[in-house]
Amino acid sequence: MQSLVYGFLKCFGLLIITTLAFHLISIMYGAPMFEKAIETFNLSLLISFLAVLPTFVAANKSWNNWLQIVFMLNCKEDLLLYQTVFTCFSTIVGAWLGAFPIPLDWDRPWQVWPVSCVYGAVLGHCLGVSVGTVRLLMLHKYKNKRK
Repeated sequence: MQSLVYGFLKCFGLLIITTLAFHLISIMYGAPMFEKAIETFNLSLLISFLAVLPTFVAANKSWNNWLQIVFMLNCKEDLLLYQTVFTCFSTIVGAWLGAFPIPLDWDRPWQVWPVSCVYGAVLGHCLGVSVGTVRLLMLHKYKNKRK
């Protein structure tokens, strides 16, 4: 029971730290600092839930394993960790690419901050899971044929 509570606290702490980091990064990339602070925080929380938390859980809730995985030092051997990292990066890139239509003069409701970034993050996550799963299955099938 104690290890379960400790693991939950580690995940919760990482979620708070990465949410604040993504919030700060969003502001540095041009998100409104005060007018839409809650929306920016919610986007940061979504990215943390979709990108960081699964990677941390796949790393067995270890800080050292998580840092090695994030910096792609140790995940080539473990296909599941590689898929998790791919999903993490595709979520972040999807959110970043989702910001491109915001400054266009189309005046559509989905161009309001951070709606297109949320769409981009969710689509990037779904694409990352799909491509990662297909790649995982293909590599697994290839390894079984070699045996």
